Amino acid sequence: MRKRISCIMAAVLLVLIPVSAAFAAYAYDYGRTSDLRYADECVGYASDAWIELGFTYQDYLGSSFTRSTFLANCPYGNAVYAYTKGSTTDISDNGSGVITTSDVSNSRSSDWKRLVFLDACNTATSSGWAAAWGIRTGDGDLHTFIGWVGLAYDSPLYADFTYCFFKNMSYYGYTIRRSLELAKAVTGVSNYGYYGNPDWAY
Repeated sequence: MRKRISCIMAAVLLVLIPVSAAFAAYAYDYGRTSDLRYADECVGYASDAWIELGFTYQDYLGSSFTRSTFLANCPYGNAVYAYTKGSTTDISDNGSGVITTSDVSNSRSSDWKRLVFLDACNTATSSGWAAAWGIRTGDGDLHTFIGWVGLAYDSPLYADFTYCFFKNMSYYGYTIRRSLELAKAVTGVSNYGYYGNPDWAY
């Protein structure tokens, strides 16, 4: 019931905003559904977290998750979640488009992100993706990049990790570090990595 009421209230607020006013979401969520079974589910977990926290968000699932859309949104919002295929230097959109660390660095226009979670292989194996978003450990800001060290799997176990992380972060209000640790304790999945400062809570 709480989520349903939140959605209704958000819709009412959108109607009240003047048409001429620019309206950017707090979070942008992306899911590659073309060949990843749990993309829809995991994007839903991220969206539920933003609803719980009272934030606006925009989902791009399947065909709406394109390279051009992703890069166009880079300068906006404070959070990004993407469930896709990846490496230390690039991630895939829903088709054959490739988004590189350089693409992101050049597109985000020096904006500031609070939380970026690239739920894709090797995105935290090095600090390249975090740096592309302007997130560095010890930089003095309360922001965090999360990804995977090595391979991540399109499986119930990894989907459960994502669910536990977002639930602990949003519903229970734990810090990013504690939310990750609890997700690890529940699922046994331990190859996540982060950069920036994980010791803050929404």
